[in-house]
Amino acid sequence: MTPAMLEAQLERIFRSRVRMVLGGMVIKMAPTVVGTPDRLVLLPGGRTFLVELKTNKGKLSAAQREWHLRARRLGTKVVVLRGLEQIQTWVEEQHR
Repeated sequence: MTPAMLEAQLERIFRSRVRMVLGGMVIKMAPTVVGTPDRLVLLPGGRTFLVELKTNKGKLSAAQREWHLRARRLGTKVVVLRGLEQIQTWVEEQHR
């Protein structure tokens, strides 16, 4: 299985869990600015996150690290989730 296929599978699982467990939405972002996280997650109660999904071995680029840092300094919730286990843990944390 190629890493691209695995990331696509993670995307489907993430989207499904956010919708079914959390009652939220996952919007795939267009890569118009280098480093921007690729998912916008909207949850009930106005909770908003920018999420970057990676495979277990996936690494952030320098541009992604810089963009995430700048967004966090502005108070934006930026989350990097690597693999299925981190997706499951994050969904459980948001469900509490």
